[in-house]
Amino acid sequence: MDGAPFLQLLFVLVFIQSFSHQLCSQPFNILRKSNLLKAELCIFDLHSLDSVGSLPTDFVVDRTASADMIVDGTCVWFEALFDDQTVLSTSPLATNTSWGNRMYRLDQEFVQGQQLLRKPPQLTWEEAASYGVGCFTSYRMLDRADLGTNETVLIWGAAGGLGCFAIQLARLQGAVPIAVVSNEEKAAVARLLGAEIVVDRTEFPDLAFHPGETSARQARRLAATKAFGRTIQSALAERGIRSDGVDVVFEHTGQETFPASVFLARRMGRIVICGATSGYELTFDVRHLWMRQKSIIGCHGSNAQDSQRANELVCQGKIRPVLSKAYTVDECVLAHEEMRQNLKIGTTACLMVAPRLGLRNLAETLRA
Repeated sequence: MDGAPFLQLLFVLVFIQSFSHQLCSQPFNILRKSNLLKAELCIFDLHSLDSVGSLPTDFVVDRTASADMIVDGTCVWFEALFDDQTVLSTSPLATNTSWGNRMYRLDQEFVQGQQLLRKPPQLTWEEAASYGVGCFTSYRMLDRADLGTNETVLIWGAAGGLGCFAIQLARLQGAVPIAVVSNEEKAAVARLLGAEIVVDRTEFPDLAFHPGETSARQARRLAATKAFGRTIQSALAERGIRSDGVDVVFEHTGQETFPASVFLARRMGRIVICGATSGYELTFDVRHLWMRQKSIIGCHGSNAQDSQRANELVCQGKIRPVLSKAYTVDECVLAHEEMRQNLKIGTTACLMVAPRLGLRNLAETLRA
């Protein structure tokens, strides 16, 4: 319940996905220049909302350039030196190949202009590779929920890979973030990021929904949900903030928390959801939805425009990654185990190419 499992691992091979068949058919925008061109870029995969198109075979970059790459499952950060041999060509790798189903050679990138983002120069490789999924998804979720200034937003898993960005984005928007965490260490992180109110869900042991609950268990869950709500209302009232429920609920845990999310949203409130890490089948009392005219908003990932806007906030230093730990490639299993045990705070990264931690660009990497 305490954070979506967006483990940011750095992989060696590059893959890029299209986010729509229409965009797949558009010409690629390739950076070309005689002599040397230094470019700090990020290529990120974009998931298709309807269908996955085939990769065009006549717009492939055959790059004979030197590049240092740090790659995770969703983001490719690299600083490259392009020379005048950079050309557009046809590659046999692209024939009958669907985006996202193939690992491509390191000496080739399949790039569309809207898939390029600027690498924040102040971040290390491991920091830069860690924030894409959590930051961009959180940005889109709050945008879809139309979170406004002075509105309240309840954030489940507030110290996790999504929540740590939701707190910062909500605060930047002028909203009031209410963080839900599972221990004091995570509470301290949430406060540091700007949470106005922090609630430890472990103080309400019957709060989570579990399938097949008995009538007695249901009664205890409803009592815990109401007590949880009163705690939030009291904290808001102490600060002179409207306390008849929250304006927005930031949902990504699903089955265990969704009944409470629907209950806790105020009249005309919004529940925005992008995942369901505790279970996909959601059970809740729909009377709270229709009688108080609440809205459930589905949100999946981010589009190119959302990603660009969110990334610029990171470049400007207004939003910062929360990279709690970085592992070597041999320690990847430890990162997975940490996530399984719900010990992770913020994001995690595994070095695959960089010789050591703390490097920010190609020059530093080469010297290392």
